[in-house]
Amino acid sequence: MRNEQCFWLKKMCVFFLCIVFSISSNQIVYTQTNIFSHSSFFLPPSSLLNSRFDNSSSYFNSYFSHYKQGITESFFTTDAATWLGVGGITIAGMSLFDTKSKTYFPKQNFLSTSVSSFAYNFGGGPKTYITILGTLGGIAVHSSLTNESNEIYFSKAELVLETVATTSLITQILKHTISRSRPNNSDTKSFPSGHTSLSFSLATPLYEIYGWKVGVPAFALASVVGVQRMQTNAHHLSDVLSGALLGIMVGKGFGKVHQEENEEAISFAPNVLMLNNTFIPAIKTSFRLK
Repeated sequence: MRNEQCFWLKKMCVFFLCIVFSISSNQIVYTQTNIFSHSSFFLPPSSLLNSRFDNSSSYFNSYFSHYKQGITESFFTTDAATWLGVGGITIAGMSLFDTKSKTYFPKQNFLSTSVSSFAYNFGGGPKTYITILGTLGGIAVHSSLTNESNEIYFSKAELVLETVATTSLITQILKHTISRSRPNNSDTKSFPSGHTSLSFSLATPLYEIYGWKVGVPAFALASVVGVQRMQTNAHHLSDVLSGALLGIMVGKGFGKVHQEENEEAISFAPNVLMLNNTFIPAIKTSFRLK
C-alpha cells in the first residue's frame, strides 16, 4: 500500500513540476493584469461593461490573454498555492484510508440504484451534455427574468464552459500521465476522478455567480457524484478528493478573472475643463478598463 502511494504521489509531483517549468520558460504566466487607469468626462458607466463581448473580433483577439490569466489565477498565485498546498497535504493524508474506503463504500447503500445512475450520468456519463446544456439554460432563464444584458449572460456562460473544458483537459492529462489502477482494476485511469472534477467544475462557477443559495446545492450534488464513484468501486477516496480540488481551483481562478473584467471601479473628483479659452467647473470620472 505504501509503495503504491509513494509511486503515484511522486508521479504527480514530477508532472506538476514539468508544467510549471514549461509555462515559466515560455513566459505564459503573467503576475499582473493589464488593467490600467483611464480618465474621461461623463462617460456612461454602462460602457465599462466587459468590452470583450462588443464584437467577435474583440472577443477572439482578447481571449488568449483572458485564458492565460485564468490559468494563472487557477494555479500560479498565492491563493492558488494555498489551495494546492493545504488540499494536497490533506489528500495525501486521506490517501492512507484508500484501502479501507475501497472495501467500505461498496458495502454501503448510501445511494439507491436510481440516484446512483443519475449521479453517474450527471458527472460524466454519456448524458453529460444534458447537464452542461441544462446549466447554461438555467443561467439564460435567470438572465432573462432579471433583464440582464447579453454581455452579462455570455460572461457567465463563458465562465462555466471554460471551467468545465479546462478541468476536463487537465483531468485527462493526469489520468494518462499517472496511470493509477482503479479499485476494481478495470483500467489505469483512476486518478483523478473525472466525474467528480467535472461536477465540481460546474458547482464552483455557480457559486461564484450566484453565491451560496445556488452554490451549496450544487456542491452537495457534486459530493453525491463523488460518493457514487466510491460506492461503485470506480475510484479511490484520494481520486475523488483530488477531482474536487481540481474543479474548485479552476472555477475559482477563472471566476476571479471574470470578476475583475466586469467590475466597475469608478471614482469622482472635482476638476476644471477649458472650453473656448474659458475655464468651467467639471467632474472628472476615473475608471478601470481591461
